[in-house]
Amino acid sequence: APFDDIHVRKAIAYAIDREGLVKALLKGNGEAATALNPPEIWTGVLPPEEVKKFYATLPGYGFDLAKAKEELAQSGHKDGFDVSVPGNTSDPYMVNILQNVSENLKQIGIKMKVQEVDDNTWLSGYFRHENLGMQIMAYYPDFADPANYPYLFFDSANAAKDGMNGSNFKNADVDKALDTANKEGDPKVRAEALQQVFKIAADDVAIVPIFWPASAMAISNKLQLKGYTAFWYNIPWAIRGFGPKTA
Repeated sequence: APFDDIHVRKAIAYAIDREGLVKALLKGNGEAATALNPPEIWTGVLPPEEVKKFYATLPGYGFDLAKAKEELAQSGHKDGFDVSVPGNTSDPYMVNILQNVSENLKQIGIKMKVQEVDDNTWLSGYFRHENLGMQIMAYYPDFADPANYPYLFFDSANAAKDGMNGSNFKNADVDKALDTANKEGDPKVRAEALQQVFKIAADDVAIVPIFWPASAMAISNKLQLKGYTAFWYNIPWAIRGFGPKTA
């Protein structure tokens, strides 16, 4: 509570100005997110263009404070409430996003305090799954597969302590569909299973996606990058395997 109330979750979803955050924080180098997965990560299962068409069929929670107020009025917390949300200071966006959201929520009666914490404090709190309430996090794929994100954040098994499903989202149909998506080899079958997952998660407002940032990395033409992996963002530059260009 109060986030077990779907109207509270919808109110918060409507109170987030994704487009504004993309312009302000990413300088336009990104896209307002409509779901957990960026369209490109579906490649090999479903073309990004088809993914975007599918996403357009999902419930939309565009920035609309009037709708946010309407949803909160339908909830069991129509007079609002107070909440403290930890922001990981090691990520350049987290605290800024929360401060913006806090100002918007204030206008509908929700008083959100932004608690700035270091990386270790935030991680230990999140993975203990104790009094999580409302959280914000950034995540990057362990591997380029569309089942990666939804399995980690929507599967019931990952709602347990030390799991990534900090929303405590549990749905038997989602679990079944994720099992299919993880075990089947047929792209069509996998795509249909994952579409079911995203439809249910969007209807229930299991999470509120913010944006998909566009990442870029520049390297001198005198160097080449060796040993590139999916975890490049966590590797200190000093040990990234730079060497002189040989060709």
